[in-house]
Amino acid sequence: MAAQIVAVPPAQAAGAPLGKNNWVVSSAGFRDDAYRNYVRLGYVVFGDGNTVEQNFWNWNQTDNPVSVSSGDVYYCGQWAPGTNPRNNCAVRTAPGFTGAPNGRFTGTFAYSAEAGKVDIT
Repeated sequence: MAAQIVAVPPAQAAGAPLGKNNWVVSSAGFRDDAYRNYVRLGYVVFGDGNTVEQNFWNWNQTDNPVSVSSGDVYYCGQWAPGTNPRNNCAVRTAPGFTGAPNGRFTGTFAYSAEAGKVDIT
């Protein structure tokens, strides 16, 4: 009786696009016939085993969002003598952006470096 043992290399998952696991993404939808414009800002994380997730913040025009202070300040021009000129202008942002994302998608991806294409399901 003869036996043969063959070493099989482990399966390799496709690498992240351009070798980068973390990406920032934005999208928007604009209409001139209704107040249904939206903006979405988020980040995509390509993980092991071809998993992918996107966490995002979403704002709709119908919600009438009003900007809020981000808690950061920066130099915006004139400043008063005796003050720090780099900290004279409050930075504003969309409401909710300083908190946890309000949306999340998960799925899988396939990346073809040769085609320069990422398919996300």
